[in-house]
Amino acid sequence: MESPHRNPNFTTDRPVAVLMVFLAAVVFGYFSLGQLPVTLMPEMSYPTLTVRTEYPGAAPEEVENDISRPIEEALGVVSGLNEISSISRAGVSDVILEFVWGTSMVDAIQNTLEKLDLVYLPREAEKPLLLHYDPSLDPVMELSLSGSSSSTKYHGDEGLRRLRRIAELQVKRLIEPIKGVAAARVRGGLEEEIHVLIDEGKLQRVNLSIGQVISRLRAENINAAGGRIREGGAEYMIRTINEYQTLEEIADTIGFRREGREIRVKDLGQVVHGQRDREMLTRTDGAESVQIDIYKEADANMVAVAKRVIALVGEVPDFGKKKEDKTKSPEELQREKMKNFFRGPTLAGKLFNEEQAKLRVVADRSVFIDNSIQEVLNTALLGGLLAVVVLLFFLRDIRTTAIIALSIPISILVTFAPLNLLNVSLNIMSLGGLAMGIGMLVDCSHSAYLTTMDAMELSASPVTFSHSNPKALCDHPRNITDDQIRGCAATGGVIGINGIGKFLGDSIDPENFVDHIAYTADLVGAQHVGVALDYSDGSDDLQDAITGQSNFWPPQWYSGTMEFMAPNRLIDAVDIMLRRNFSSEDITGILGGNFFALAQRVWL
Repeated sequence: MESPHRNPNFTTDRPVAVLMVFLAAVVFGYFSLGQLPVTLMPEMSYPTLTVRTEYPGAAPEEVENDISRPIEEALGVVSGLNEISSISRAGVSDVILEFVWGTSMVDAIQNTLEKLDLVYLPREAEKPLLLHYDPSLDPVMELSLSGSSSSTKYHGDEGLRRLRRIAELQVKRLIEPIKGVAAARVRGGLEEEIHVLIDEGKLQRVNLSIGQVISRLRAENINAAGGRIREGGAEYMIRTINEYQTLEEIADTIGFRREGREIRVKDLGQVVHGQRDREMLTRTDGAESVQIDIYKEADANMVAVAKRVIALVGEVPDFGKKKEDKTKSPEELQREKMKNFFRGPTLAGKLFNEEQAKLRVVADRSVFIDNSIQEVLNTALLGGLLAVVVLLFFLRDIRTTAIIALSIPISILVTFAPLNLLNVSLNIMSLGGLAMGIGMLVDCSHSAYLTTMDAMELSASPVTFSHSNPKALCDHPRNITDDQIRGCAATGGVIGINGIGKFLGDSIDPENFVDHIAYTADLVGAQHVGVALDYSDGSDDLQDAITGQSNFWPPQWYSGTMEFMAPNRLIDAVDIMLRRNFSSEDITGILGGNFFALAQRVWL
């Protein structure tokens, strides 16, 4: 009996089985759509972590000695670490950990946090922030906390200190546990600190230095990790905690003894409440405020994170822009305002009612992303509708057109299942790829000469040779002539230079690769050139396919081992292009910008 996979009537003989598989794929795709993360651009997931520590007021040398170096020494033994480096700037330390590819980042993060817990840092330094994403990225959202215009308790320095306390003790603590939020950073306002004001004259009289007083205060104010101990199946973290709790405790600290007399801190000066020097000043609606920057986790859905934050925060109505009824008393107006205010359990409502503070969202990147994604989806739907109309016009068969029209959304829906399995987000690039099933970009890479010339003559849209090299430099059947290159450029298309050695002249040297780029650019302009390596790992399966199917792979053109220029050699290619006086704009276009512009013209 012939095996099922060789039976040409397999699908028609088993309609129920085929239908069940089809429905399962559609249902799986539908539910996968709701689970896909949404981002503007694809997430670049590299095995790197950044430990960012802020050290306000410190010079780069201080940051290097007090922050970067201790963290590097502690984290240098983290398992799977390939390389560690640091950047020390004024007030900020970034320690970058690069791990071996394939390292479990969950384990790497856990190990890093354990080692960080053992690092002793100056008290002036902020708690290190572990970033599993590019630290140059802007926050997902920015919140503003300001005092109500009707309240007087937020005037002056004390009001700014009060706003800062509310932001750190209430807003920050409630937002950071939200799923997908990596950190909430508070900026602006006045940050409280305790000032020890030492009288220099009193120091000289008892023959002490300011350094001795500082050392004594540090010795008495301890909160340090003492390691971990294991007992049975349990693990305990040991800490030594002996921190000051009140100003009086600091003032009563016995610093030294002179001639049998105890010298306390209060004998040398004063201990008072103060605030740190201001790093930034923020205003909302003309009034000073405190800003809360919210960062998302690397693999979190930005839109979903923003919605969770907004659900917690809520909104505060803008009372100031409404005309008030002058016939009503201030008490009546206030009651009316509160009556119209949130009754739900929102953080903004709670702060407004209890603290007369206004918490609101002032910047939300997810809105732009959501709108961009929606625009791509709308464009795809419009493209699908136009494609159906064109099919109906040419086919003049409703039944055939309906079958094709149904196949387009079903195919796209089924595609969401593997996207979810492969952890691919919905972004402009992935949706653009899906739009290829709706719009049409003619690719002539595998077509014969006459076919390509006819396609370029008849096409109203740009045509591409997605991975083909100039025949003038390598006489291979897969390469294209100067006429084909000029014809493609005339349509506004792009020629992608292939990285397969057979098409480069049996040389995968980057210098030879750039020769093909330069030749094509000189012929039609750099704006019509791209990079398309057609990369494979040179596996045995490919070699078997080449040798076993001579009708597809004629030995005279594909004999021997296939070699491929690896993607990491593109760095060398860029250096060569710079040396050959390619402009930065041309190089950016060749490395992807030209293909992106082509996709925009065809599908958007």
